[in-house]
Amino acid sequence: MAKKTEYQKQADQRTKNALRLRARFDWRIRKYAQQLVAAVAGAVDARNRLDRINQLYGVDLSTETLLAHSVRVADFAGQLTTLLGESAPGEEVQLFNPTPDGNGGAALALEAVFGEVPASPGVPVDSPNGPSSGIPIAPALTLTSFTHSYSAPYDNITLQLASPVASDTTYDLTFDAPGSYHYSNLALNNAISLSLSPTTPGQVVTMTAASASGAQLVHTFTVGQGIEMYSRFTDNVAAGAPRT
Repeated sequence: MAKKTEYQKQADQRTKNALRLRARFDWRIRKYAQQLVAAVAGAVDARNRLDRINQLYGVDLSTETLLAHSVRVADFAGQLTTLLGESAPGEEVQLFNPTPDGNGGAALALEAVFGEVPASPGVPVDSPNGPSSGIPIAPALTLTSFTHSYSAPYDNITLQLASPVASDTTYDLTFDAPGSYHYSNLALNNAISLSLSPTTPGQVVTMTAASASGAQLVHTFTVGQGIEMYSRFTDNVAAGAPRT
């Protein structure tokens, strides 16, 4: 196989970074949308209680705030529920095709849209695109251990993550398996065990993790392919060919 040029390496890295960003913020939209739906339900519960208090005790308390009233009347919760049901996390799978060489094999100029900042004069910055390219390396969570085994209809998983950012203590985790599995404020450097259900052999699942600093990880695995184990590696690959 021919060695990739700097142009092709840059294209691959930009694509992977963009797909990680897409997965991260799709997950955030889903998380906050679900939280808003739950908050609206809580506001309705409070409204019902206050309305009942008014009836029982002959008082005239305001049953909801102006914002809660506006959100309820506009049926934001219903609209969000409908939108969430129209797609599943990570279902827009991106299949990578080799990038044709171009620009004489040289990397293109840095662009702000990719979050690329030219290095200060005299301060070299190494990146996956080559030494001193000036493209910063995005922080990545480390999957220090990962095992999973299938026992119908469950895929039983044990994993542990670490972050290169000292201030990180927790992370959020999501799986694109049916059921919209989301876990918040999981402790870094601690092993956790969980099960996904229902799952079927051959099903491809993408796991996305993100910490408060922005360090993140995307890992794809296949259900039912024996007992899969990983130890002390960093997985920076966006949804694509599954690791098996």
